[in-house]
Amino acid sequence: MDKDNVRQIINVVATAAMIFVNYLANALPLGGKNTGELAGLYYSDPIRVSIIPSPYAFAIWGLIYLLLAFFVVYQALPSQKGNEISRKIGWWYSVTCLFNIMWIFFWHLLDHVYSIIPMLFLLLSLIMLYQKLETGKTGVSLLDRLAYKAPFSIYLGWITVATIVNVSVFIVTVSSLHQFFLSIASAEIWSILVLVVAMLIGSATAFVKKDYLYPLVLVWALFAIATRNGFSSAIGITSIICASIMFVDSITVAVLRLRNKSI
Repeated sequence: MDKDNVRQIINVVATAAMIFVNYLANALPLGGKNTGELAGLYYSDPIRVSIIPSPYAFAIWGLIYLLLAFFVVYQALPSQKGNEISRKIGWWYSVTCLFNIMWIFFWHLLDHVYSIIPMLFLLLSLIMLYQKLETGKTGVSLLDRLAYKAPFSIYLGWITVATIVNVSVFIVTVSSLHQFFLSIASAEIWSILVLVVAMLIGSATAFVKKDYLYPLVLVWALFAIATRNGFSSAIGITSIICASIMFVDSITVAVLRLRNKSI
């Protein structure tokens, strides 16, 4: 058995383990609450993180796992054994599965605060994988785009949001850090700044990587943040403005790629 076969098999096993652990975490649920409910705890006083999306936003995990399942089945086909994109992804995908599982256990059973550690490693490993994909490259078949590129654009988009939330939870729960940031500006101002930074990241990724899917995930998250905070609140208004800008960016990139026949 050569290294391509080993990688294909390990990817299948890693995906099955990740989906199983995430299923248990929400079906049992581990720690008495599902993933979204645990996040919601930090939206309530006295600890309030205003940039947590409404619970419905977490349904995107279903789409992510469906796309990852499609990827892992497709990459395991005999015809994909020597696929260039699959080889570029290498072992990074299995690494992301490991950190995903670690994060679930930290978040549900161990410590919400220090779940930031596996989350940051998950984000970094996904970025490394994403860099291998060359999302804007032309001459890639539609099926390869659907199997190898779309899942990770959407996955990275959501993990970007999850990391921002995780970092915010870490800051508000560590009293000294929280007081330091509040001494500079109010929690509302910091929340607005975070939303603007998220928009800048989404827009930059759209044009630099020619990726119209990544910013759409951030649009989804920011709309859900507006829903939770109220559309007339400062955070809600900022969320809608930032989401609208990224939506326009996404459509623009999609149109440009369609014209270049690289959609």
